[in-house]
Amino acid sequence: MSSFKRRIAIGCGVGITDEDLTIFDKFSTRVRSLCQTAHEKNCLLYVDAEQSFMQAAIESFGQQLTHEFNRG
Repeated sequence: MSSFKRRIAIGCGVGITDEDLTIFDKFSTRVRSLCQTAHEKNCLLYVDAEQSFMQAAIESFGQQLTHEFNRG
């Protein structure tokens, strides 16, 4: 598991399965595509985590994407 995935898994808590990581890979690819498009178009992209059990992981993922794409 990459260090990036490990940081996300820690944010979610215990019990992360291989299937969970496969689903996360698909999610990550899709969100990165959105971020790349927003970056190229110079527009804002907001992230909101509604489910309380997912907030820490989504916040962590969003912050990492912010560091990656908000450069200038």
